[in-house]
Amino acid sequence: MTPIAAPTRLVAYEYVEPSECFDGETPVLCGGPEAWWLANADGSDARPLPAAALGWSADGSSLLLAAEWDDLMLTDATGSELERFTIWTGGCKDPTSPCTEDPSPICAFPCTSADGFALSPDGSRVAFVRGYANDDNATVVSILDLASGSVTELASTRTTNGSERCWESPSCEGTDDTPRWSPDGTRIAFARQVISPEPGDAWTGADVLVMDADGGNLRRVTPSGTNAILPSWSPDGTRLVFTGSDYVVDPDRTSVEEIR
Repeated sequence: MTPIAAPTRLVAYEYVEPSECFDGETPVLCGGPEAWWLANADGSDARPLPAAALGWSADGSSLLLAAEWDDLMLTDATGSELERFTIWTGGCKDPTSPCTEDPSPICAFPCTSADGFALSPDGSRVAFVRGYANDDNATVVSILDLASGSVTELASTRTTNGSERCWESPSCEGTDDTPRWSPDGTRIAFARQVISPEPGDAWTGADVLVMDADGGNLRRVTPSGTNAILPSWSPDGTRLVFTGSDYVVDPDRTSVEEIR
């Protein structure tokens, strides 16, 4: 895992304990237990984190962690917990089961999944994707307000997928994934995967889209056929790089540059 650096000269990183396994009869090194740590940029004062790090706020004052499978945790720069948000809450995920606790604001039924969490530069909001497997496998980019705990779905990003065999169907709008904030927090880039094939293509496609942080001005910024996923902003917010093709684009798609 790539270390996650903060402007305060702190680094969150994952350490994988090496272990021995065998390729046939030949001993080789394999990955063992994993743990996340927080340290100064020079490696000093390393201390364990309670969960996997997802990202820093722009000023380095807070860190978002994925605490086990059911929680998000917001910590200060030392790794001390400030607030915890539950993704799933008891039976509230299942309408046939008694709901003994308040439903989670992040993903309560009929929501069936929540992932792709990204902390906004000012540390006040978290972008993520809600999934609705029982509603045409719909997905929608959503925003968690950390102060109020409320979630807003950005309706312009909602997709539905009428088939599980999208490579054979014209009805798959795709699956939203990995929303990422621009450095100034005014825009969000995200990937949309498993889109029905475009005319002349034999397989599903994937694109990167950009929108205003409130869901307005949504547009695709990657050229047709690039199969683009995992967008990442340049530090000045003028460019996007992504995996799956050999292009760099600007968020207004006025410039598309092939990497050679």
